[in-house]
Amino acid sequence: MAANEANFLGDWHNTNPNTSGIVEVQVSTTGGLYYIHAWSACVPICDWGTVPLYFYSPAPYGDTTLYYANAVYSLGYGTAYLTLQFTAPNTLQVLSLTHYSDSSGRQDSYVTDTFYLS
Repeated sequence: MAANEANFLGDWHNTNPNTSGIVEVQVSTTGGLYYIHAWSACVPICDWGTVPLYFYSPAPYGDTTLYYANAVYSLGYGTAYLTLQFTAPNTLQVLSLTHYSDSSGRQDSYVTDTFYLS
C-alpha cells in the first residue's frame, strides 16, 4: 500500500502477543529526520534503542510515494535489519533479518510480524 512518512509515525504493537521477536516499535520524527525505537521479547523486555529510519520509493526522482522503510540495529550478538511496510490503515508489517556474528553457531534468520497502531 502506498504511504508517506506520516503513515509510519506512532507506537506500533505486535499482533502476536506470544512473539519471540519484536514486540513494539515506535516511529518518530525530529528536525525532519525519522527514527525507530524497537523492543524485543526477552525477560525482561530487551530495549534495542533508537536508530535512524530511511524511506524508499519506487523511483529516485519525481515519485514521493513510499512503500518501504528500513533501519539497522547493531546488537551484541549480531546485526538486525528491519524493513517496514505500511500494508493497510493502522497496519505495519516488519521483516526482521538477523545476521549472527557471535560464536554461537546460529544460522542467520528472519521473521515477519504484523503490527497495529495503538
